[in-house]
Amino acid sequence: WVEQFGKGDDVALSLDDVTVDQNNSIYIVGSYNWWISPKMSVGSCVFPDMIPLFVMKLNPNGNCSWITNVTLSVSGGEPQETMTSITHDLLGNTYVTGYFDGVIGSGTYNFNNNNSTAFSFTPSSQHHGFVAKINSFGEWQWLEDYPDTRIRSVGVISHNQIIISGEVMVIQNSWESQPFIQSVDSNGNQDWIKYVTLGADNSNSGRGNMRFEELSIGSSGEIVVIGEWKELYQSAASHRSFYFDSHSINSTDASMDHKQSTFVAKMDNSGNWQWAKTWGNVENSNYGYSVDVDSNDNVFIAGSA
Repeated sequence: WVEQFGKGDDVALSLDDVTVDQNNSIYIVGSYNWWISPKMSVGSCVFPDMIPLFVMKLNPNGNCSWITNVTLSVSGGEPQETMTSITHDLLGNTYVTGYFDGVIGSGTYNFNNNNSTAFSFTPSSQHHGFVAKINSFGEWQWLEDYPDTRIRSVGVISHNQIIISGEVMVIQNSWESQPFIQSVDSNGNQDWIKYVTLGADNSNSGRGNMRFEELSIGSSGEIVVIGEWKELYQSAASHRSFYFDSHSINSTDASMDHKQSTFVAKMDNSGNWQWAKTWGNVENSNYGYSVDVDSNDNVFIAGSA
């Protein structure tokens, strides 16, 4: 089967991520032009007006079961909203991540259950991330927001251990964007958080720039992340090193200066890094976008150069 979404050139609708549960139900996250308000429906599911973000459940035949949404009360400016990731647990819950970029205080986002608002918040920073939980009926259960942060990916180890990844977007401690992985429980409370750190032994004055694009969970709860980092090279004795606990990645190749390189790293479910690998291309930058781990813990990645 094929399902078509959208109403033509006047409305920009984006489907950003998808997951399929053990019952072959399909969950989709996406974004919608909130400033245009023609009614749009998918089967019996109707999109409300002023909806920048949504989560949709389809049955195995492609019929819509429910849509849950985020609406926006605008107070000025034109923020940009992005849904980045969705996953599910074995109890029928789904977890979504995203972030808001744009004018601080430009509007209030309402996470709605049926005709009432379950949670609301107004972004307090230029970049403001979030992670949220939805039950099997399409009702928001909780919302955790992260000022000065973009949240890019989410995975589930168990119903009581949810893993998110993202980057802090504040220029501080020699960082331009500092990536992290965080473990939260079934109520959104933090269990632990782990950052990539910069090597203390290098004298490069440039700022560290790295981000995690996506994460995947292995058969024993291992966490594998993919992303890219920017080389800031001055000399063989002065280059940027990124540390994943005792594991580090860097380049001593002057031709990679200010170019992006893909990396992959793995940690256990307690937040201890196991390894980190990278490679470059002296001709061009390369970018790692997606990662998956099979039942034998083989790692598959996709990207571009």
